[in-house]
Amino acid sequence: MFLRQGREEHNKFLYELQLKKSSTPKNFKIEHSTDLTGTFIESSVPIAAFSGNDCVNLGGSGACDHLIEQLPPIASVDKTYLVPPNSDERDTIIRITAIENSNMTYKIGSVSQTLTLMKFNFFNTRISSSQTCFIESDVPLLVTAFGLKSRSSTLGDPSMTIIPGLNQYLDYYKIVVPSGYDHNYVSIMMKHFSKDSLRINSTVINAGDVVFEENVSYGNVTYIVRSIRAVEGELTASTVNGERFGLVFAGVTYYEAYGFSGNSMLLD
Repeated sequence: MFLRQGREEHNKFLYELQLKKSSTPKNFKIEHSTDLTGTFIESSVPIAAFSGNDCVNLGGSGACDHLIEQLPPIASVDKTYLVPPNSDERDTIIRITAIENSNMTYKIGSVSQTLTLMKFNFFNTRISSSQTCFIESDVPLLVTAFGLKSRSSTLGDPSMTIIPGLNQYLDYYKIVVPSGYDHNYVSIMMKHFSKDSLRINSTVINAGDVVFEENVSYGNVTYIVRSIRAVEGELTASTVNGERFGLVFAGVTYYEAYGFSGNSMLLD
């Protein structure tokens, strides 16, 4: 297995190690005081890789929290993404990491920006709880969303979510919403023409449960992003017409939060 810190503005380090098969899963951890975004991992056999932080404070307020997410293989990430907002007045930092040299466009509201990202470099942008972000690139990118503490209450703290790309969406999900949180939400990203075909726990969405809704047009396609209240326990989501859609879950309580995406299809 090879690990390379590849961002151009840092010194490059290469590590080589061998993990032997045994009845007990083996693991290896790299820890550093600097940002390890852009580290490249390559193995001779399939492995699982996780990224995060033991305890981090983001956004300049709130408490220090533990973050961890399993990373998708770089061959399985997408070129196009819709990032939903967090609720309860929580801003979201969006980190876009380049797998190869990338020409990308991102759109927040009616404002579009175009930039070039070099291989293994990243770019951060930020949205409020009333905004979405549409991202499109000429090559695959990794997109991560970091929810922050609420700007108006003691709800929430840092959370980390790997965002699924549009081509990784599924037409059926079965998820367990965690217990012990004051508010739970699920954000749904889908093509606008299919919005009425969505079913949550086999029923149509109750308009009173919708806390955010925005249409996002790009090219000839209009998407809709909706965030709705969710209750703890098992949740199923599907479309009656078989149209695929994306899910992102979030929840908050006193100085604590979680975030994760629904199951996603790994691209070949």
